[in-house]
Amino acid sequence: MQWRLGWLVFFLFACTEKTTAYYELNEDEAKSKLVECSFNYFSAENVPSDLTQLTFADKECEAARKARLVEKHRQLQVLQQRVDHQALQQYDEQKQQLLALSYAEYAAVNGGCGWSDVTLLCQVASDIEDDMFAKEVARLRNGFKLVELEGLVAQRCRGGEHYVRALCYVAQTALGQQQTQQVSYLLSNQAALKRQYNACRVELMTQDALNDEAAIADFLAQQPQCALVMKTAKLMGQHSLTEPL
Repeated sequence: MQWRLGWLVFFLFACTEKTTAYYELNEDEAKSKLVECSFNYFSAENVPSDLTQLTFADKECEAARKARLVEKHRQLQVLQQRVDHQALQQYDEQKQQLLALSYAEYAAVNGGCGWSDVTLLCQVASDIEDDMFAKEVARLRNGFKLVELEGLVAQRCRGGEHYVRALCYVAQTALGQQQTQQVSYLLSNQAALKRQYNACRVELMTQDALNDEAAIADFLAQQPQCALVMKTAKLMGQHSLTEPL
């Protein structure tokens, strides 16, 4: 049974291996991959503020780290070319001010910087982007329940005049990591999967909707945790809520 679970997890999350060159061209993926790897392979107290200080045995994690390290070195070279001692003090002061902001406030500052903007404010905002992103992902993933994160993603990612890409993306990343953690947990804890699956099934029975596919689909759309449990159960060969697990 254990090896079957291992293969199920592998097929669920396996994808084409990505290289450092790929991540250098896809900065958003590199950032989210580095955050994911840091919290999957290290305990929270062992994760430094600069995630590029970590090293990983996983090839994709290491590729993402190296890609972000290349970008940090490039940024540092730019900084070293134009700063003197006084400017470095100003840099540190600006950095502390930005680190004290909420992620929404930081995103507003960073979003106002153009790609060619070389002001101190925008340079610092760019330099701390990974750290701010990682901190916010951790805050959302650990501080929100699944249904709350689903609602947050729906709110932030629906578009419109108040849409902010950075706030949408960080919420999506936190939701994806929480879902991955929960599926992995349920696959390796059969008792918990059975308990949650059957609880969802009982709730459907109380609504007299156990044999109504449309009602089941509507129920799962309204109950993110049950939808996640059902998705996990399908990986174990249980394809319908009509039968208990």
